[in-house]
Amino acid sequence: MCSTIKEWNTPVITKDLNCPSNSTDLGDCSASLTSGDWNIDDALWLSCSNDWKQFWELKNVTLAYNEAGNIEYGDMRSGGKFGNVLVTVRNYRTGEERTGLTPYTSNHINGIHLCTIVGHHSRDATRSRTEWISDISNTKLSCGFMIENEMKYVLSYLFCSSSTLEQCGFTLVDDFDSNERSTGSSLQLSC
Repeated sequence: MCSTIKEWNTPVITKDLNCPSNSTDLGDCSASLTSGDWNIDDALWLSCSNDWKQFWELKNVTLAYNEAGNIEYGDMRSGGKFGNVLVTVRNYRTGEERTGLTPYTSNHINGIHLCTIVGHHSRDATRSRTEWISDISNTKLSCGFMIENEMKYVLSYLFCSSSTLEQCGFTLVDDFDSNERSTGSSLQLSC
């Protein structure tokens, strides 16, 4: 910090910075100008980032499917031993939640850990791309369901190194609202 302050000749310009607990922007805060009677050792060093992804946490993982031809959102079934892996992430600063797909992974151990997380202790987990499975198998979300309900990816990467949600690493998609990735490469799991 000292080297940055010295290198950039950074002055302390405000005092008494007050921000509401749900602030996401300095414009939400109030402060008063200093009168020059400040001590650099008492200064608050604020490091800002545009990395909004750091505020998201994995809240839930479930397996979901529908019977082919039944494509209303209420036709989705979850909690079984098979289906598309659906994840819910939550922004702990704003409270926003997103639920959606995660991409296929060939990692066998990841599949076993995901099965345990969704409540099925299994020594084997069959992982498939959704497009590899017929819609009439009723073991995944059908193409029609995904189109009708505008299913999207929430994550571009998911790996669970243990059988607890807290041990899962993930990467959010870059732009949830406009992601156009093929739902056919989403992960389907059978425990």
